[in-house]
Amino acid sequence: MKEQVVCPICGTKFEIEDLFESCPYCEYEYEGITDYTGIEDAKDTPMSPSYNEAKANFAKGLTAYGNPLPKK
Repeated sequence: MKEQVVCPICGTKFEIEDLFESCPYCEYEYEGITDYTGIEDAKDTPMSPSYNEAKANFAKGLTAYGNPLPKK
């Protein structure tokens, strides 16, 4: 079943079928978390960005992983 979600990093609305799908704009992996208080710097894997790292990259015009953002 598809669900409409909002990316916590860039605000893009997109549909998911399962948890752990990536935002089509900033590439942040949606995990269903709505409150990042206390876990802002946590990483799921060594290669994945934390919430704070993803937000900092987005503020620089980059995806969560540090690649240039696609044009909207």
